[in-house]
Amino acid sequence: DNRKEIKADIIRVALRYMCNNFATANLTNTAEICGVSRGYLSTLFTKYCNSTFTDALSEIRMNYAKTAIRSTDKKLTEVAFDSGYNDFSNFLRYFKKCCGVTPTEYRKMYLDESSDM
Repeated sequence: DNRKEIKADIIRVALRYMCNNFATANLTNTAEICGVSRGYLSTLFTKYCNSTFTDALSEIRMNYAKTAIRSTDKKLTEVAFDSGYNDFSNFLRYFKKCCGVTPTEYRKMYLDESSDM
């Protein structure tokens, strides 16, 4: 049905925007890009993505942060800022919640792993 296709297109546009602009994306600017209200976009995410908008954006940001921590020697504060976290303590708290370790411990695990090769 055409309405489902339109909803899927809105979600695709939103996810593409979020992936390409995760450091600055938020519900307001993503909804504007999609041409829908914040409430409608939020509802679409909850209903069709089994996730809230905020959780989806946080996952994208954490995936970037984990990759940056593993593959660069950037300072963790820089990784946090580049990931879209303006408050370093929030970044630390969320990273530990998601990964079970601090960013420093995460980097050390990968450094130890690569030195074993």
